Amino acid sequence: AQGGHYIKKIEISQASEHLALMVRQQQLPLSKLLQFRYGIDQAILCVAIKEATQAECLKLSEMADHLLALCQTDTPDMAAISAVDRDINLCLVEMTKNPFYEWVMRTIQISFGSYDHVLYEDPQARREVGINWRHTADALMEGDIQKAMQWFGHWYVLLERHLLERYGEEALNAAGEQGTPNVGRAPLAGDFMAPGVCQP
Repeated sequence: AQGGHYIKKIEISQASEHLALMVRQQQLPLSKLLQFRYGIDQAILCVAIKEATQAECLKLSEMADHLLALCQTDTPDMAAISAVDRDINLCLVEMTKNPFYEWVMRTIQISFGSYDHVLYEDPQARREVGINWRHTADALMEGDIQKAMQWFGHWYVLLERHLLERYGEEALNAAGEQGTPNVGRAPLAGDFMAPGVCQP
């Protein structure tokens, strides 16, 4: 303490929660938030595929198998699916060995996670996402960055499609109240596909 002032160490999780709340209060267009998320995810994937150990890739692969099994059941446990999906994303960011990515990812999970359920609620999309993570994990194991990016980008194409189906383009383009989809222009598949990467 200096001059009677105390500096309190803030837990990373607490800081992420505050930042996520600030993001939600801004009522930014969801298309902009999704574009930011995809850009961060691309950066994380590029670093992770370079820095990850074989043991870490194996761990992610096992998580992907678990998620796929959960997604293929006739009576899905949505809470379990959500938990595994979150763990996969956090496992991926831990592979980067860079705390800055982890802080951002935790904020993203808090801010945007509520929209991911749109995919998991649909039986066909749920299976597609499970398969998509399985292929992404395989690409990481092989160190194939282009293939990993391809499958990663496909997840965003699926999300965009189901957001449009759920809310409609008019709703996606309308400014909503706090807590409602407030997305500006609906994100297009082209916004989320890296140059030279085609949808599988």
